[in-house]
Amino acid sequence: MRFHRLKLGGVVAVTCSVIAGSALIGVPASSAAGAGSDVISTVAGGGATPGIGSGVASLSASLGSPVAGVFDAHGNVVFADQNNNVIRVAAASTGTFWGHALTAGHTYTIVGNGIAGDIGDGSSSALTTAELSDPNGVAVDALGDLVITDSGNDAVRFVAAVGGFRYGQQMSAGKIYSIAGGGQEGDITPGGSTFSAGLTSPDGVAFDAQGDVIVADTGNDLIRLIPAVARTVFAMAVQPGSIYTIAGNMNYGYTGNGGPGPSAQLQLDSFNGVAIDSKGDVVFSDVDNQAVRFVAAATGTSLGRAVKAGDIYTIAGTGPNDEGFKGNKKPATKAWLDTPQGVAVDSAGNVFISDSLNNMIRFVPAAKGTFDGFAVKAGDIYTIAGNGNAGYSGNGGLATSAALNGPAGLSMGPSGRLLVADNGNNVLREITSTVLPPPSVTAVKPASGPISGDRKVTLIGADLAGVTAVMFGAKPALTFTVRSARKIIAYSPTDTIGKVTITVIAPTGTSVAGAVDTYTYLIAAAVKKHHHKR
Repeated sequence: MRFHRLKLGGVVAVTCSVIAGSALIGVPASSAAGAGSDVISTVAGGGATPGIGSGVASLSASLGSPVAGVFDAHGNVVFADQNNNVIRVAAASTGTFWGHALTAGHTYTIVGNGIAGDIGDGSSSALTTAELSDPNGVAVDALGDLVITDSGNDAVRFVAAVGGFRYGQQMSAGKIYSIAGGGQEGDITPGGSTFSAGLTSPDGVAFDAQGDVIVADTGNDLIRLIPAVARTVFAMAVQPGSIYTIAGNMNYGYTGNGGPGPSAQLQLDSFNGVAIDSKGDVVFSDVDNQAVRFVAAATGTSLGRAVKAGDIYTIAGTGPNDEGFKGNKKPATKAWLDTPQGVAVDSAGNVFISDSLNNMIRFVPAAKGTFDGFAVKAGDIYTIAGNGNAGYSGNGGLATSAALNGPAGLSMGPSGRLLVADNGNNVLREITSTVLPPPSVTAVKPASGPISGDRKVTLIGADLAGVTAVMFGAKPALTFTVRSARKIIAYSPTDTIGKVTITVIAPTGTSVAGAVDTYTYLIAAAVKKHHHKR
């Protein structure tokens, strides 16, 4: 057993719970409207307003190393603001949520007072008076319940949306409770009480459809189950109030594929994302093994293979000896990853991975088809966001052209929106599916020039921001500069006398030729000689 925590911009990751109706975020190409494209934008953070005050414009807020974010049923983004020791929400909807009146486009603190501590369980005081310590993971269920991995307190805490006897204790709506932890570190007695369970720096967390909570017990190299209802799952009978191990044996290593999950060796490290697919299978990032693995909830077929209840399998990555970037557009189980952290699964069983130190988001499709304008094969791996460079750029443009910095937590939301905790940039970003139009040219100034070329030509048009080439007929411009989405400065190449069509090329397509995007090459005008009178 070992554990290493990364903070203050270090790479971390998160949970995801499946939201019914989520879909593949890419769309087929359209020859009329341009290529299907995923666009990236920032939904919270990146501003200069410090602190944890509520009502700050989301893009003006300064965040403290966010590591986990999820969409709720209303499209609001709930996230763990780790270094600020609070849970916050970036509101997408105006209304009352978690006892707060929220205005869309603004960020609010809903749990925690910013002081690292462990008070507040069952208190009648407001949730914003409770104390958390390094909250990492967060998940939201359909009722609006919140589950939080209070990592610094070695506990899992729960904010009840409805009251009743839940997880082995009586709860009141709107209050916070510990539902696991508080025992001696390392106590992993199967079926033992959640209140004496020994958790060590838990981080990734998710709800399944039954309301069960699955948590990455990172310091113990375990994946554990906190049941909400009594049933048989993962080849074991479970009941509320107890905690169970579904993967890991506390020995640090990479073994066990195709066998019982509790017999396998894992190499968890901060941060390990957890997600649940539509069948209840648990997908998680086995960070130091450079792999993404899953445990089957029931015997049958899952994620493209025959599985046995309770057994463990690898989805992507080859193991701890192969760290890096390799295998794009090839079988995911032969690909190399570099510190995979966040994981998400949509309702079709497609798996999304934050390949953190490669600064990319990668994708393993569940079935053969078309994604983002290109053909994909089931079980292969593809890049859908990030250009591989650590940085912060690309908002409003193609996700694959954007720079990310240690992307961590992932969460699938309504209409296939994918939330990314861009941890190194202290922001939360969103990847959405849209069909971007190809670039167009509406004016060329001047519309003619000498055959010798090197004439400065201004192109006016639309959707020019992503242009990668400017052509004068069959010849590329000598040089060009994209000034804005509506303007390019290009220098004409040499050519022969006559008219050519100027076309501009971008990942979204090529401009369509028209009457206004032509350029005429002329013989250079003769220099007039001035005769002086004698």
